[in-house]
Amino acid sequence: MPTAHHLPGNHSTLQSLPVQVLTQLEIPVLALQDTDVHEIYCVRSTSALHLRNRRSRKDWIWIQAAMEEMYGALRGRLPAKIVALLTIGDYRPDN
Repeated sequence: MPTAHHLPGNHSTLQSLPVQVLTQLEIPVLALQDTDVHEIYCVRSTSALHLRNRRSRKDWIWIQAAMEEMYGALRGRLPAKIVALLTIGDYRPDN
């Protein structure tokens, strides 16, 4: 979500927004040696669901947690485990 957009503070409005649960998200990531090429990284999270008779899946990703000057060699990134993937419907406050 762009930083100019914020979720509504009113709980009833927030609860009325449409939500879609996803099990996979494709993220374009810059290639290691060639910064003009993007590779597609598939992140999966099945939460508590068991798909195809297998355990639930919660992939690890890197998140930008701070400015690039922090955390030394990690340049502001920290590992995180995906618990759930979801999209929230468009919200436009009344002006």
